Amino acid sequence: MTAKQVQQVFPELEQPELQEIQTAIDAITEDYKFRPIELKQVASGYRFQVKQDLSRWYHGCLKKNRQNIHVRYWKHWQLLPTGNR
Repeated sequence: MTAKQVQQVFPELEQPELQEIQTAIDAITEDYKFRPIELKQVASGYRFQVKQDLSRWYHGCLKKNRQNIHVRYWKHWQLLPTGNR
């Protein structure tokens, strides 16, 4: 989201100034400096993402979890009576 899009989330009479939103974005960015995720400015605005140096580890865990979830789901699916599928 861009700062302008954030501003438009608020009702018209309660919209903060763009500078206030930017100040909040800067504060959040600083607050997340030592966390595993960060608020990153990208072409479409801002987004939270896993920090670059942790992305390989995170995606490895995500892939492993997806495989485990798939196996559990498949086993559950096989136990269901045919009419419930």
